[in-house]
Amino acid sequence: MGSLNSVNFSDLIANESFVAYCLGTDQLAINKWEKFIEKNPQLAPKIAEIKGEVALVHGILPAQLVNNRLENFKRLFFERQRLKRQRIIFFKRTLRVLSAACILLVASFFYFYHKPQVSAIYSYSTIKGKKIGPFVNRRSDILLADGTTVSLYRGSTITIADDYNTADRKIVLNGQAFFSVAHNAAKPFTVFSENLKTRALGTSFLVRDFSSSNPTVLLLQGKVKINQPYSSTSDYLDQGNGLILNRKTKTTSKTTVNINELNQICFSELKFDNASTEEIVSKVEQFYGVEIQLNSVHLKKITGDYSEQSLDQIIASIAYINHITWKVEKNKITFEPIN
Repeated sequence: MGSLNSVNFSDLIANESFVAYCLGTDQLAINKWEKFIEKNPQLAPKIAEIKGEVALVHGILPAQLVNNRLENFKRLFFERQRLKRQRIIFFKRTLRVLSAACILLVASFFYFYHKPQVSAIYSYSTIKGKKIGPFVNRRSDILLADGTTVSLYRGSTITIADDYNTADRKIVLNGQAFFSVAHNAAKPFTVFSENLKTRALGTSFLVRDFSSSNPTVLLLQGKVKINQPYSSTSDYLDQGNGLILNRKTKTTSKTTVNINELNQICFSELKFDNASTEEIVSKVEQFYGVEIQLNSVHLKKITGDYSEQSLDQIIASIAYINHITWKVEKNKITFEPIN
């Protein structure tokens, strides 16, 4: 007989031996088909299904009704097989669609997770947060939540962004401050001043940005990236370098920093050794966080340790040594000849 898959269904229904097996009227036919089922156990469910239908067809129903039932059976059987094939095709297609959707979902996750994040554009005037300062003391040390230390100079202020230490670390500076930044590569540290944006990962640097003098960044340790609000170019500083922005021309120049002297100034040591006018002005400005203007004045060289003196004391000393007058307006000190 072979496999049922190779036998025409109509022929099978008309097969007397098969019908006799289905009706249980011929033992030889029963033995024959039972052996066939034993050899082809995978076909047993189909044969059992057809056997029941054949028994119904060959019951006591009228011939016309039997024929109708037989035709209905054929139609339903083949329709069932067709629907079954359609369900298998639909399932395979659905599986492919779901697989593609899963791949797309995973790919989208990795893309959005690993793609470079486009940050909002911030500037000196747009960052909102908690303002600290100004203080009347020469310098006040502030410990931030991430471990960064800010040494804020007299008359200067900082604003700590409301979202500080969330995705990044933003601070607005007005005046002068020394920053000792806690290292965290995932959260860049950026100081916004009026004319410069200084970005560091973990370093120590001094930023000066007053209203009249040339803005300056001096790097004690590490590395920083500096941008200007009105320029797309960037400047990079390594340890022991400084950057000065010419306020009029908007150009920058780099300078070499004396690490030992900068370290002394940033950590409360103000010493002079036969210092010239330029050195006196530079050190006093950095040490006290002020601007000095000399109106037709040339300072005599001085030597000494002024670390413990207040700003008023050292200004008075310089004025006395050089026989000049001086006045203070906020963070600006002006020396003038005595008329």
